[in-house]
Amino acid sequence: MKAKKEMKGHAPSHELLQLISWTIFLTTIVDPALTFKEILPLYSLRWRIENIFKTWKSYFNFQKVHNVPEIQLRVLLQARLIMITLAYERLFLPLLAQLYRTSGKVVSLIKFMR
Repeated sequence: MKAKKEMKGHAPSHELLQLISWTIFLTTIVDPALTFKEILPLYSLRWRIENIFKTWKSYFNFQKVHNVPEIQLRVLLQARLIMITLAYERLFLPLLAQLYRTSGKVVSLIKFMR
């Protein structure tokens, strides 16, 4: 984010463009037979899961569920998971589809939750 603000109004250098054209994967997969085309969908899925958990953690107040009785914890977690499901299925996905149809753009789950 800071780099974007600093770049505003400035054309990136050729060197910078060369650097950002790289895609580097750090993985614990030991099979050397896996190709970039096989790893990319796996990494994309993993990154999507990371973003979903980050969104949940940031916007559904899971950190405020400490030191409560077990039954209250279960109710709070179920309520939040229902809210997450409804927000994703009934709000985010339809909005994403409509936005893409009308403008060809997409919005991230994090931006939607903000």
